[in-house]
Amino acid sequence: KPVSICNRMKGKVDVSEIKKHQANFKHCNLSSSELAQAIQAGNAFSSQFQGARKANNFICTGFVAIDFDEGETIENILANEFISQHASFLYTTPSHRTGNNGDRFRVVFELETPISDGTIVTNLVKAILKKYPKADQSCKEPNRIFFASSGCKLNHIGQVLLEGEVNNLLQTVEPKDTSTVESKDYNESKSSIQANDIQEMLTCLDPTPGYSVWRGPVSSIQPWAVHNHVSDSVPQALNQDRSPAYKPHGLEN
Repeated sequence: KPVSICNRMKGKVDVSEIKKHQANFKHCNLSSSELAQAIQAGNAFSSQFQGARKANNFICTGFVAIDFDEGETIENILANEFISQHASFLYTTPSHRTGNNGDRFRVVFELETPISDGTIVTNLVKAILKKYPKADQSCKEPNRIFFASSGCKLNHIGQVLLEGEVNNLLQTVEPKDTSTVESKDYNESKSSIQANDIQEMLTCLDPTPGYSVWRGPVSSIQPWAVHNHVSDSVPQALNQDRSPAYKPHGLEN
């Protein structure tokens, strides 16, 4: 399943170091056992994303995960029915300490159908977190980086989060935020909208205002470009064709 691995980011690193490694995440397709091996070797992992680690740069993922930092034990979670039926594996995080406040660990779910929509990933994790109030409720952005821990304790569960269960979970979040996973390969789920369609839409806008107005369409077109694996330069080029006064950020008057 699609995932990205950074073998230069070992264990937990300072926030200031994360940006330095964004370009070092390599896209790959791994089984859950291969991902577990990479984690035990200390390698960080994330979804597949393009460029900076922003929500709009999300491409796809075949795995989601939730964190437990306090108030819960590995033993209790392994005995939990939902985890035992749907999770792939569990591992102790770099900050793990055994004590009265519980264990620190992460539960990883392998998806039957990879997801290529960041909003669906966020809503899916929200739905899972609703089941576990002691889990870290902030851990739901689609391009989140998960640190690994060399030689961590790892428990194989061996299940897959099936597409039908994903859709059931998505129904438990706000209706305006829900969507369902389509039964097709994530690489074939590109938008039917083409560059010439966008050019035609842009003709409805005044070509004269310049960057202050045209930066809005650029931001709107960017997710389409990422989803369709189109070059980052295309949204700017489309706007520049329509408005000679448009200049990319940093070059405006």
